[in-house]
Amino acid sequence: MAVSSASRAVPAVRLAAWPQQVPTWLVVLLLGGVALVPRALGLNDFYTIDEAYHWPARTRAFADAILAHDWARTNQTGHPGVTTMWLGSLGYWLAGWMQIAPPARTGDGTLFLALLRLPLAIANSLAVLGGYALLRRLFAPATAMLAALLWATAPFLVAHSRVLHLDALLTTCMSLSLLCLLVATAPPTDSAEHAPAQNERVTFLSAHPATFFGSAVFAGLALLTKAPALILLPFTGLWMLCAGRSASPIERLRRTIISYALWLGIALLVVFAGWPALWVAPREAIASVVEEIVSNGGQPHVYGNFFLGQPIDAPGWTFYPLVVAWRMTPLALLGIILAPLAIAMRRGERRALLGLLLFALFFLLVMGSEPKEFDRYILPIWPALLVLAAAGLAAPFQLLARRVPA
Repeated sequence: MAVSSASRAVPAVRLAAWPQQVPTWLVVLLLGGVALVPRALGLNDFYTIDEAYHWPARTRAFADAILAHDWARTNQTGHPGVTTMWLGSLGYWLAGWMQIAPPARTGDGTLFLALLRLPLAIANSLAVLGGYALLRRLFAPATAMLAALLWATAPFLVAHSRVLHLDALLTTCMSLSLLCLLVATAPPTDSAEHAPAQNERVTFLSAHPATFFGSAVFAGLALLTKAPALILLPFTGLWMLCAGRSASPIERLRRTIISYALWLGIALLVVFAGWPALWVAPREAIASVVEEIVSNGGQPHVYGNFFLGQPIDAPGWTFYPLVVAWRMTPLALLGIILAPLAIAMRRGERRALLGLLLFALFFLLVMGSEPKEFDRYILPIWPALLVLAAAGLAAPFQLLARRVPA
């Protein structure tokens, strides 16, 4: 029995188009549930060593300092961990409202710790929804949906999104800043490609105000979270320079300088507004961050590492690529292997895919040069890699749809 070419094309076409046919509210509900449930359930079932000895005490001191208007005492650590302590403080105040007392000793108060963790779990879950909204502006609906599902369910990321710590929240802020940047610097489409020359001389802020502002705000929040967010600063400037469309190199440089200065100014304003210690003791607050970078991040871990069967102080350049191989799911690894196919095929999405790839490589390069290495330090590239994986997984279906006659 003969099968028409039109009927053979239906499965691939339907696969690519189905997210557009699903109501937006249903997609948001699905993604929100998939992201929130594994992050928020069982938050009182376990302890981590950094929580047992550091972050609950810092959060309580930070929250008490806020209530007492003792702004200088909000400088609790040089990480600086401000966003973690702000969110943890919401849980601390919620615990007080529920009359759940802080633990008297290490190991007590698992419900109290769960309430400190809960705002972070919710924030990291909402990041998946925000990421999906941005991905819809950069990629085909099916790719955006698959990328968001991978983001929502990645075991390595989910595990860290459930604790009162820094790295998952840093991942959230850096990833949303990066996606906003890619949207803000995306080239015009359709007839706008031949827009008058004066449109090429405006800043990225005037061309894409919401996403430009969002990128800067999330960059500021990332800087308030942990020092590796500094990697965003040179990457953003270089990306803006490459994204410029002005014919004249001088005009492109001028536009980049103005745009970057605006972006950096907004990010630093967020840092200043979000960390009260900067209002009254800026020198001490900045010095604590510098000290943390030099004395902690700039030295091998005091207890050493165990890597490839050997005790070693600094694992070296091979550590983080192997972390990616070990911590990714097999499906995501397959997608990453296929990502070059997606980059080669998808002309309209190539720019965003290359931006995500370059960010991941740049972050790997910088972090791999540091002597202190933990697997969780590489979490900020996880969403970028998962988007590349989603594009790679979708590429064979797109190729099949192209080759099947209509």
